Amino acid sequence: MQRILITGGAGGLGSEAVKYIDQKNEETEVHVVDNDKDALEELENIEKHFLDVNNHKEIEQLSEKLEIDILVNCAGYQMQGAVEDMGIEEFEKHIQTNYLGSVNCVKAFLPQLKNKGQAKIINVSSIAGKTGFPFLSAYCGSKYALEGFTDSLRKELLDTNIQVVLVEPGRVRTGFNENGVKNMESYLPGSNWSSQYRNILGEDSYGGISQEKAGKKLGKLVLKTKNKPRHTINMEADLIKLLKLVLPTGIYDRVLKKLLM
Repeated sequence: MQRILITGGAGGLGSEAVKYIDQKNEETEVHVVDNDKDALEELENIEKHFLDVNNHKEIEQLSEKLEIDILVNCAGYQMQGAVEDMGIEEFEKHIQTNYLGSVNCVKAFLPQLKNKGQAKIINVSSIAGKTGFPFLSAYCGSKYALEGFTDSLRKELLDTNIQVVLVEPGRVRTGFNENGVKNMESYLPGSNWSSQYRNILGEDSYGGISQEKAGKKLGKLVLKTKNKPRHTINMEADLIKLLKLVLPTGIYDRVLKKLLM
C-alpha cells in the first residue's frame, strides 16, 4: 500500500490529480492537506487534513503521526499586479506559500522518506519558475525560489532512495489565474498601469489546458515508478522554454510582452 500526501489537493490541479489516482490505483492511500475546509469536505475516498502548509508546527505534528511514501507539494498562491502597485506583504505571502510551504513539508517528511525502500518528492512549480512574466513578479519570484531549492535537494539526494521531481505546468484553467488577474481591480483607477490592467481584465479567457487534463497528467507522474527530474504538462510550457533557450534575451522579452500584454 502506497501512501501519498498531496498539499493543496482540495482544489484545481491537485484535486484532479487526487481523483485520477483514486480511480486508477486501488493500492494507494491518498491524504490531502488544504486550508480550504469546504473544498476538503467535497472530496471522497481520501484522508483529509485541514491545516496550513505555512504552519511548521502543524506540518511537523502531521509527519509524526502519518507515514507516507510520496510527497506532492501542490499548494499555491497567486495575485497579479505591477511591482510598484503590490505591497511587500503580497510578496511575503507568495514566498510563504509557494516556497517556504514546500520547504516546511519536505523538511518534516524527509527523515521518514529516507527510511523507505522507494520514495518520491514532487514539487509543483510553474513555467513561471523558468521565466518572468509581466505583473507576475511576486509569483515568479516564489517559483524561482522553489526551482532552486528543488534542484539543490535533488543533487543532495542523488544517491538515495528518494526521487526528486519538478513539475512545471503552463497555464491551467482552474480559476487560479482568473483569481490572480482579478487582484488588478484593487489597483484601479490610480495605477500607472490602469490601461494595461483593463485590457487584461477585459479578456474573455486567460488560456491554458483544462484542469482535468492537467490533473490527469500530474496523477500519472505521481503513480509512475520512475520519473525524469523535470516535467512539463502542456505544450505552452514547452514552447516558452524553447523560445527562452533559442532567442536572445532582449528579443525574447519583447516577444513575450507582445504575446501577453
